Amino acid sequence: MKLTLLFIVLGVILFIFGLRYVDPAPPRKIVMATGAAGGAYRQFGERYKEALAREGLTVELRETSGSVENLRLLAAGAADVAFVQTGVAAEEAGRAKLQSLASLGFEPLWIFYRGDPVLRLGDLRGRRLAIGDEGSGTRALAQRVLQDNGLTDPALWESTGGAAAAAALREGKVDAAFFVAAASAPLIQSLLTDQSLHLLDIDRVDAWAARHPWLSKLTLPEGVIDLGKNIPSRDVHLISPAITLVARETFHPAVTELLIRNAADIHGRRGIFEKAGQFPSSEFVELPLSDDARHTLAHGPSFLSRHLPFWAANAIERLSFLILPLLTILIPLIRMAPPIYVWRVRRQIYRWYGKLVLLERRLHIASTAGHQEVRQEIIRLGHEVARVKVPLSYMDELYRLRAHIAMVLQTDNEHGTAAQI
Repeated sequence: MKLTLLFIVLGVILFIFGLRYVDPAPPRKIVMATGAAGGAYRQFGERYKEALAREGLTVELRETSGSVENLRLLAAGAADVAFVQTGVAAEEAGRAKLQSLASLGFEPLWIFYRGDPVLRLGDLRGRRLAIGDEGSGTRALAQRVLQDNGLTDPALWESTGGAAAAAALREGKVDAAFFVAAASAPLIQSLLTDQSLHLLDIDRVDAWAARHPWLSKLTLPEGVIDLGKNIPSRDVHLISPAITLVARETFHPAVTELLIRNAADIHGRRGIFEKAGQFPSSEFVELPLSDDARHTLAHGPSFLSRHLPFWAANAIERLSFLILPLLTILIPLIRMAPPIYVWRVRRQIYRWYGKLVLLERRLHIASTAGHQEVRQEIIRLGHEVARVKVPLSYMDELYRLRAHIAMVLQTDNEHGTAAQI
């Protein structure tokens, strides 16, 4: 019984050690950097927070100015995962070990302008431009587009984005404004239907896609926004970065799988530019793709993840990693248990035999006064042995010992007063 208990305790110790150090448990809370209040990134963050809460994982949303600030938070360790627009990661990628988890959809670059027709990006030279807030992905992309086209006059660039940039454009405070957003965004929809504004048909989209692999060329079909009013009135060519999930290299694999599983529900619907089920995807990413994310995107969530709650599935998967090393240790111990037990039982019996031999010698040489004292010790030894419980396979040795104790007393009886056990 004691030996069995020893093995149980040893197994529990090995199990706890392995569970803690071999494959650490996922965190109970993660910090997700999103975007400005009311923006698409913030809305996505709210949906992830709600979905992961149902799995017992707390998500703290960090409001930011956009992709550039999100990358800085990741690099500083102030966030675990973030929404990042492709095209801005190169600035921060070298400062920390960051990795992509998946791309989530297209976010085209929309350039709206007022006044005289603009046929090419180069025609924006000399005009006042709203290029996005500081720290935003819109601003980072707008600056690159302008510089690639030789428009390098920062004095004409306004650090304004979102609804404020749209208001400035409508009021004539700027001549053109840059936006990076999904086609379904309410702000983009309102700008597309504004008769006083025009959407720039970006020239040389093939060249943009060739020069910058993280950009995709898209076409906004004629009439797709409003068939009755024929908005837009012609096919419009756009270039588009992708929205991606980016995490630190130490991000837990189980949480990676959980995020991708929920991303399929949040981002997997058909859109103007996206096919149903196209996202989340391993394509359109800028930073190296996480190995765990690659496996999940290619093969889907594990069987346990699909059928069990997050923590239960993760606990079982972690246990599976411990089975082989535990068996490697415990099987030899289990094989050793029977010989050890036999040795313990026989050792005790041999110890009693040794005691009996000493008592028999004392009995032969004891004086009359000490004779009875030695006999009582032998009788007590017999009682002690009679109370011992051993498996049936060892009873023959126990009964042989008891017979020998009785024989010693019987032999002594033949020379003196009889005694019984």
